[in-house]
Amino acid sequence: MRFPIEQFLTPEPTAAVPEGYTLVDDALLRGLPHRIALEGQIELVLLVPNGQATLWRDTPPDQALSRAGDERIPHDDKADPFAPRLDRVPARLLLRQRRRVRAVLPLAANLRQLVDIQGDGREQLLEVVILGWDLRAGNLRGPGDFGGRLKLAWRRRERAVERYSTPPINPYLLPRLQPEFRMISLLGLRQLRPTMRFTAKQVQLKFMSKVKP
Repeated sequence: MRFPIEQFLTPEPTAAVPEGYTLVDDALLRGLPHRIALEGQIELVLLVPNGQATLWRDTPPDQALSRAGDERIPHDDKADPFAPRLDRVPARLLLRQRRRVRAVLPLAANLRQLVDIQGDGREQLLEVVILGWDLRAGNLRGPGDFGGRLKLAWRRRERAVERYSTPPINPYLLPRLQPEFRMISLLGLRQLRPTMRFTAKQVQLKFMSKVKP
């Protein structure tokens, strides 16, 4: 049973791989910075420029520093905004082409980013979708299996998808359209039909209204 207000709530984000994208699901075994080769001379570099090594140097190596699900945790208004925190490291993704930085992407859940890249004298775009991540304190120290992972998907934007479909219309826009621009199915709808008694009553009232007193 669905609640009536459920249609107005923000749906939970999904970590599914979009159609036509290449999935990258890497374990952070070599520490940070972590390099991901995409194609040719294009690569992604994961790094954490926090400048607070003393905070996580003495912590357990498997302690989580940043996760994709942390963005849905309610904000604590009583917390000191200037106090150093281990669970809010400013992780970044550098997209480099021929060792030149083309874009800097923050780790944000379900972030979609278009990046201009150079190629053959024409404009080309690369799209990156961040699906999830899990950074541990040990990943900032050096190589090792501490449970850290990075999951994302990417594709060349100028490449078309294999299948096309009509996007669904906004349910709030449909009632505002003119009748000639929409079709409504009567399947499953209830239609009120006047009964014989109701029709006879209407005829009697019309006849009485015409009779002069």
